[in-house]
Amino acid sequence: TVFVDNTPPVATVDAIIPYCQEINDTNPLTITVTAQDYAEPCISGIKNVTLYYRFSCYNNSPWTPWMKWGVDDTHPYTFEFTAPNGSGFYEFEAVSVDNLGNKETQTFTAEAILCVPLNFTYELKHGWNLITVPINVSWNAGDLANYINKQAGYMICDTVVMLHALNQTNQTHIGHPVGEGSPPGTINNFTIQAGIGYWVFLHDNFTLRWVGKPIENISVQLLEEFNLIGWANHCMNTTASSVVENITSATMAITYDSYIGYTVYIPSVGGDFDITIGRGFYVYCTTSSMWYGGRP
Repeated sequence: TVFVDNTPPVATVDAIIPYCQEINDTNPLTITVTAQDYAEPCISGIKNVTLYYRFSCYNNSPWTPWMKWGVDDTHPYTFEFTAPNGSGFYEFEAVSVDNLGNKETQTFTAEAILCVPLNFTYELKHGWNLITVPINVSWNAGDLANYINKQAGYMICDTVVMLHALNQTNQTHIGHPVGEGSPPGTINNFTIQAGIGYWVFLHDNFTLRWVGKPIENISVQLLEEFNLIGWANHCMNTTASSVVENITSATMAITYDSYIGYTVYIPSVGGDFDITIGRGFYVYCTTSSMWYGGRP
């Protein structure tokens, strides 16, 4: 009786723990694959394992095509992954081949997931700044101020302001004075929302570092009025003209710099300005609409 191994082996990428890690060229992640050949009673053994990955900025579409990362022919099957696309989300799949050439079918199904957090800085100026929170948080206004103050080492930020809609056509700005109230810090301690812009007042120039998980989904109801929103897209920057063009019924965008004041963009007039991650800005809409953070 002759037994022939005609069954492909099976390889699976081991779970990545913790799910979110800072990975780069100098701090790679070791990914381990478990592979087995099940063709009893004749097993030819594993010849090699190939690791594939794909990337998404926000853990949803669009994903890149599946790309080959590397091949390992020695047990244990490990790969040093450096997150070549930077911050965002990665999915992995492994495909194995045995010594008789039986190859596992690639199913294009994620077997393990990795989140690489944002880690970047930008400059805030003495005075008022328009910002947005570009990382996934569960904060109130006081938490945002504390995040800034903790990095500075003192109370450099003492006020956070939001644009509050009383109704569809009636708005006002409300502020959270840090540390005031009874108990301290309770006055207008509103919730921080993804895709919304905020004013923060700083007593000095300051370089703010954001570290955290990218925001996966943004969905903001825009009113038939001015709306204060923010850019949390770390994979690309944009311009005021692009934002206005891509928001239904938007007719104007406004930003602010404490050194030069307001800059207003109106399509028929001009005044276009750049918008980078972490920046807040106003848009004016003639009808209600939705803001998805500039995501596809």
